[in-house]
Amino acid sequence: MSRSVKHAHWHPLCRAVSVKVACARLVRFPVCNYSDYKIGIQPTFSRKRSVHGFERLARETNLMLHPIPATDAITVLKTDHEELADRFEMLLSMRDIPQCERNWAGLRTALETHLAMEAEVFYPAFLDATENSLSHFLASLGHENILGHLEDVLHAPVALSNFHFRVRSLKRAFAHHVFDMERDGGMFYEARKSTMNQDLIGRLLLARKRNP
Repeated sequence: MSRSVKHAHWHPLCRAVSVKVACARLVRFPVCNYSDYKIGIQPTFSRKRSVHGFERLARETNLMLHPIPATDAITVLKTDHEELADRFEMLLSMRDIPQCERNWAGLRTALETHLAMEAEVFYPAFLDATENSLSHFLASLGHENILGHLEDVLHAPVALSNFHFRVRSLKRAFAHHVFDMERDGGMFYEARKSTMNQDLIGRLLLARKRNP
């Protein structure tokens, strides 16, 4: 099979080569830059960002002109995880179709923004600070899984009876993603032990959230 690393990032490599070999290949192109994080848009790859690169990104997002309260990156993402979990519960408890449509639109936007925050800001910072290509790769596969379930929901009109079934499947995929990040030994654990500038990355995450 002669797929490039670029395409391998978007497909389960376990079917073709071992995860260990796949991650060794990804070291060449370890950072995924999502310039337009939407369903069906494939990412481009670049080399790791240095700390100076994140400081430059902070200037580009005008953090100095528009101050954001100091908060660490992990707190920002955990809060987002909790808010999204509450949105899922609220949507699944609804039976009125117009109300479901409004809440689904809000949940979809919030979920896509959250994934973009992680992919554009936290994941590159994590890889830069820890150099753990395996965790970065598996987290990216988790994103792909969520996007696949999200696309399934998009193809199911709210009026159909299987809409809630597909939302529950999306919720399970998201819950698995949250567990992988927040568990002992997960990405958050590794990030806290690393040299990651939690305050700077937290501010960048909030800036990205304000500009979906």
